[in-house]
Amino acid sequence: MIAVLMGGYSAEREISLLSGEAVYQALCKSRIDCFSFDLNDQNLQELWKIDFNKAFIVLHGRGGEDGFIQSELTKKNIPFTGSDAKSSSLCMDKALTKDLWKKNNLSKCFKEAYEKGIVLSGVSAGAVCWFDWILSDSIGSVLKPLKGINLISGSCTPHSSESERINQFELNIKNAELPPGLAIDDGVAVLFIDEKPSEVYSSRKNHKAYFIDTNKKISLEEYIK
Repeated sequence: MIAVLMGGYSAEREISLLSGEAVYQALCKSRIDCFSFDLNDQNLQELWKIDFNKAFIVLHGRGGEDGFIQSELTKKNIPFTGSDAKSSSLCMDKALTKDLWKKNNLSKCFKEAYEKGIVLSGVSAGAVCWFDWILSDSIGSVLKPLKGINLISGSCTPHSSESERINQFELNIKNAELPPGLAIDDGVAVLFIDEKPSEVYSSRKNHKAYFIDTNKKISLEEYIK
């Protein structure tokens, strides 16, 4: 029996519920024994009352990607999808992850792949690490500018559908703490070709991407035109 863990208690709860439901429906369609569980910060003990022997983790953000649930599952000897607890905890800290990449020359590998025309992609932090600068909450609980790996010029923030994040991003740009850049709402993807935004795709109504500088905030689709 597979537990599909979704929801969580981070700011990314809504998208976790959507992607978790998609995973659950796909497993059901394949006639795999499974159940969905909407995890929060109060009901972990309820999960252990259910008989299951594998977990498909579709949790985003803190509590889901930071090693916590991975550690709890490991204590119960329940195998799960994704990285182990230590790796998850490390990758949640984007500054430490970047230092690890630099130490092992991974940034150079990404650049070489990019120059060969290999498609690079990601979601959340994985979608914005390619820029010169990003807005991140991985250094403590406060949103701060963090240097990226410099494949794409400018700055970028994911999750700009969150008012706190988009407001902070605009303020950082206005105060010259970040260069002009892109804000990408949840459920939105941006295609870049030769370091330039080419197309915008959205899976959620009224969710968009924006170009922001010190004078304006416009939809990225309008900026591309």
